[in-house]
Amino acid sequence: MSDTPLLGLPLLAAAQAQKHVTLNEALSILDASVQPAVISRTRTTPPGSPTEGDRHLVASGASGDWLGADGRIALFVNGGWRFLPPREGWRLWVEEEGLTIAYASGAWGPPPIASGLGGHAFFEQFIFDEPIQPGGAFETVGQIPANTQAFGLTARVISEITGASGWDVGVVGNEKRYGGGHDVALNASVELARSSIDKYGSAQSLLITPVGGDFSGGIVRFAIPLLRFTPPDPV
Repeated sequence: MSDTPLLGLPLLAAAQAQKHVTLNEALSILDASVQPAVISRTRTTPPGSPTEGDRHLVASGASGDWLGADGRIALFVNGGWRFLPPREGWRLWVEEEGLTIAYASGAWGPPPIASGLGGHAFFEQFIFDEPIQPGGAFETVGQIPANTQAFGLTARVISEITGASGWDVGVVGNEKRYGGGHDVALNASVELARSSIDKYGSAQSLLITPVGGDFSGGIVRFAIPLLRFTPPDPV
């Protein structure tokens, strides 16, 4: 065996020359693997001017120097990129988003808040940016995922909403489920906790309705707190 079975640390061989090379390589992997954190998880190509020790979680569809490293932790060390394969149960802090994700069943996702015999309960923030479509009321392209329960809704205007003097947000049949008369100014926010949980069996768009005129532009970032469940593993 030339590597350790879990972290893949290179092992010293008997009578090996230049032992410091192998030892330093092992220490570099260990340095990146313990209490792991990454800068981002959305990049498919490396940044232009990385700093020694920078780490990123390689997004799906990577190319260039990251080709074939999807889902791995990219570590910039000794002037080049090294890729660390994740192990079942790893947790990873994502600095740009200020959240923790976990590796389970071959994929990265939110860590479960409860587990048993393969079934899990997940609490997560579903985040998407929605351009405001010119005109009247419209349904968002971004959709609340199917088979989830929403506790409320938060949002922030990241590009000023123009045309209307306010806006309502809800769903078809209940256009103010998540409040009405929201501010259109840049950085205006919405924080609404529902007294009841909204259950969505299928993917659900939001309905955005203008107040005081038609929309002409703008962008809103939505962050929706969700609870999601998975069933126990098959027998």
